[in-house]
Amino acid sequence: MRKTILASSVALFALSAPAAAADLETERQLGLIVSGVVDQWTGVQIIDAGQDDDTVFTNGGEGRLSLPLGDNLSIQSDVKYEYNSNALESPGDNDVIGPRYSFQGAAHVSWRDPSSFLLGAFGGAGVTSFGRRKYDVRFIGGEAQVYLDDITLYAQGGYVDYANTQTTGLVALSSPTPDDGLFARGVLRWFLTPDSRIQIEGTYVNLDLVSAAFGSAGEAEIFSAGARYDFTVGGLPVIGDTPFYVAYRGTFRDNCAFGDDLDDHTFMVGTSYSFSGDMLTVDRQGATLDTPNFDHGCVGELPQQPSDRRLKTDIVALGETEDGIKLYSWKYKSDLVTTWVGVMAQDLEVTHPQALVTGADGFYRVNYSGLGVQMMTLEQWNARHL
Repeated sequence: MRKTILASSVALFALSAPAAAADLETERQLGLIVSGVVDQWTGVQIIDAGQDDDTVFTNGGEGRLSLPLGDNLSIQSDVKYEYNSNALESPGDNDVIGPRYSFQGAAHVSWRDPSSFLLGAFGGAGVTSFGRRKYDVRFIGGEAQVYLDDITLYAQGGYVDYANTQTTGLVALSSPTPDDGLFARGVLRWFLTPDSRIQIEGTYVNLDLVSAAFGSAGEAEIFSAGARYDFTVGGLPVIGDTPFYVAYRGTFRDNCAFGDDLDDHTFMVGTSYSFSGDMLTVDRQGATLDTPNFDHGCVGELPQQPSDRRLKTDIVALGETEDGIKLYSWKYKSDLVTTWVGVMAQDLEVTHPQALVTGADGFYRVNYSGLGVQMMTLEQWNARHL
């Protein structure tokens, strides 16, 4: 899996290697400048958890400000946010539980020769929420850029830490959460003209997972690939020349979703304004640095779900499967809001003992993958059986 991901990242850079160099023909004073950039975008995200796709509206934005501290040294700040609405489909037919949002900020310190390269370090923090979880995020790392005529190569790597600050529902009992891990990111920017560019990027994250019930719960991997095209539309009424961009981002997760691996595809259209010159000037002399979005939407996959009768209340028998496995609806005593459908562990002691695991707390867990039965909410059950 990791070899495939790394090979994909290398391929992203190789795609633009044969491209003919653009003739920029622009005389520049290569000194650092005070620079600021504001991005704003809106779009649609398709979320695929291996069953039904969900579609959500999404929007986001980013602001960057760079200040020179001499001929080569500079500091830069960047902040970004992203927000998704609830799923557009019915609650019983989606994989999104509540809105998803993130906000993060970072500070960068760098030494740069605008004609050849940049070396720097960064650190930041933020808040991210996905489904029933909310996290505080902290990250730190190093970065470098290499300038090759009309192409910029940008690499980052570092450490990220997640602190679970809020959990509700079933996941409070069973599903692992991201703890900490390492990340790497590569970006290629190709400037067709000083005010238009194509950007291709890939990010890889390896996270350790932890569970309140089981401690260490393995690792999760996230790979994100994206492409963006910036251009300027000239002569628009009232507003004049206006910069626009269209972009795509795909995020692919392994061992990172509750019950199934979770992928999403985001399609964006936005505007990007700078008060410090054209895109190429900003890239080489100004606010050129940013950070990955650490809202990975990662909820770890744990096959053994708490299914002990002693943990449940409001139990109602719903029937049996073709294999004679009894199905029930219930609420967990720790969460009297959500009604779930599945099995009772005690029913399986004789018929399916291989599907049972006794947790460190003495309660039964059930491996649903070994039963051919899926645990779901009552809303999902009703939607599938109407």
